[in-house]
Amino acid sequence: MAPLSERPVDFHSLRGFASSTGAATSQLPSIPSCDFEAPPYRGPSYERIVEIQKTRLTPNVTPYYRKPLLIHSGKMQWLFDHEGRKYLDMFGGIVTVSVGHCHPKVNAALSAQMETLWHTTNIYMHPKIHEYAERITQTMPGDLKRVYFVNSGSEANDLAMLMARLHTGNHEIVSFRNAYHGASPLTMGITAHSTWRFPLPGVSNGIIHAMNPDPYQGHWGGRYCRDSVAQTIRECECPADGATCAATDKYYHELEQIFRFSLPRGRVAGMFAESIQGVGGTVQYPKGYIAKAAKLVRANGGIFIADEVQSGFGRTGDHFWGFEGHGIIPDIVTCAKGIGNGFPIGAVITTPEIAQCLDRALHFNTYGGNPLASAVGIAVLDVIEEEELQKNSKIGLMIGVELVEDRTTRKPLSTPHVIEIWEKCKDIGVLLGRGGLNGNVFRIKPPMCINTHDVAFTLQALDHVLENFHSLRGFASSTGAATSQLPSIPSCDFEAPPYRGPSYERIVEIQKTRLTPNVTPYYRKPLLIHSGKMQWLFDHEGRKYLDMFGGIVTVSVGHCHPKVNAALSAQMETLWHTTNIYMHPKIHEYAERITQTMPGDLKRVYFVNSGSEANDLAMLMARLHTGNHEIVSFRNAYHGASPLTMGITAHSTWRFPPAGC
Repeated sequence: MAPLSERPVDFHSLRGFASSTGAATSQLPSIPSCDFEAPPYRGPSYERIVEIQKTRLTPNVTPYYRKPLLIHSGKMQWLFDHEGRKYLDMFGGIVTVSVGHCHPKVNAALSAQMETLWHTTNIYMHPKIHEYAERITQTMPGDLKRVYFVNSGSEANDLAMLMARLHTGNHEIVSFRNAYHGASPLTMGITAHSTWRFPLPGVSNGIIHAMNPDPYQGHWGGRYCRDSVAQTIRECECPADGATCAATDKYYHELEQIFRFSLPRGRVAGMFAESIQGVGGTVQYPKGYIAKAAKLVRANGGIFIADEVQSGFGRTGDHFWGFEGHGIIPDIVTCAKGIGNGFPIGAVITTPEIAQCLDRALHFNTYGGNPLASAVGIAVLDVIEEEELQKNSKIGLMIGVELVEDRTTRKPLSTPHVIEIWEKCKDIGVLLGRGGLNGNVFRIKPPMCINTHDVAFTLQALDHVLENFHSLRGFASSTGAATSQLPSIPSCDFEAPPYRGPSYERIVEIQKTRLTPNVTPYYRKPLLIHSGKMQWLFDHEGRKYLDMFGGIVTVSVGHCHPKVNAALSAQMETLWHTTNIYMHPKIHEYAERITQTMPGDLKRVYFVNSGSEANDLAMLMARLHTGNHEIVSFRNAYHGASPLTMGITAHSTWRFPPAGC
């Protein structure tokens, strides 16, 4: 391969989106001002962080950039590294920070809740999950009125796959090539990127990948095919008035052939589709295709699942949910990422009829819909509404800039060129994501609070780098006695605040009409727990209970422990979320601390959100490392309730009957 400086690439043709002038600029654009000063970094040295990265974290934790950023603070659309340098975050922690890093209203909601109650699981009712269930289902059209909360997009899509199979009695699931729906051992099957697939048997059991209806890189498509302000530059067979779309008809014909030839008796459990493909490079489909596909799926006994993990919550501008832009009402909607602004929350929203399938066996998620997550979710919805962030995103903040060698062949720009441009944008102060199978698409999906100054700076930075690419390669880089009397409950030096939420009757009504039936609280008359302190829980009437179950063995050091609260308060004012594309000190400090508790050579750690996710990954690693497939567990064992861990959980009450568990 020729050196970068010798390879003929038409960079001038790449920059048309960035500037209305053709003039090169020799000056670096000035980064906009910010009325926030990051606190000084006081953590381990950069060198120590890198050492921990190499010796304590698993090798799939791969930060962005040649010299990874060590991010320790964030505020709204800004991130700050350990040296105090600021960056405009145009990727939002992989499309996750929706309303802004450390947003004061979201911080306030979390602060208030963490002083009241952290965790109970759904064995007791607590008001926040009910308030949030009602709020989020109110954003949904049609009969999408039942919700089950989880911790991530992968967990949400895991559960949606299970529900599709249970509800329909069918097994086959269709997704698009180039789709990304998660990286758990089950969702890996419907994710159709070879780079995200481990070579394990059974991953694609019952999964069919349909041709991706991509009007730019696909077989068919042109300048009139997308219902979008962003059209392709290909010639088009469609009339300019957009009355019909030849590409839609041709891609739909290919989908029909799958139903005709590849599905058993034409029956299908469901079809997954992102409203706009995210990881795949911000791919928008030809107009009308999704509506026709959903109709075909339903005609063949299946349900249509809209993956809104990246495209929901107003990011597409014209609509709160991306699927609304396709003119459909899905049967199941999965969401995560922007739902919690960086706090781990996910949700599966469906109809009462489909939700009923979860009543056939026990199903459980320890952290799903916990009080902290629910309080954050409510606050995020409030901010989107009060600050009109959907309106601020009017023409869309889910943007892809695809870099190609030339516009005729559409050959992807070589990886070294893409990385060089990407690194230079970072050096100027703009953080972009990368996507697409070839990594040649810049993913621009910032917090929805950005303003016109931020947009101008981003475009100027891209314009500057593309126009001056070759000449700028060297610029700056940043007691046991029996008693006949009832025992007296011990005293407690904490007085719970009065409960001010919805009435008990209203909570019960929401429980029945908005949550899925597998959310099953303990006791004939379920407890409505609204506050907790150390070993104590308090219900809505102020009665206290000694919690001897610890939220199903989860509350280890006490409800709302002051030291844990203080640590969370301090961190939430500094940085909520980045993902592992940048280094941040807390994950490295914690990796070192937790591996120090382990014997022998147990010195690498990968962090997930739940026990089910941990055991999912452990099953995957066991099979990858040994090259064998069979796994042994004990009768009477419980290892999780995800569609995969259900197989090693040996309780009939926790097992759903679909094939493949």
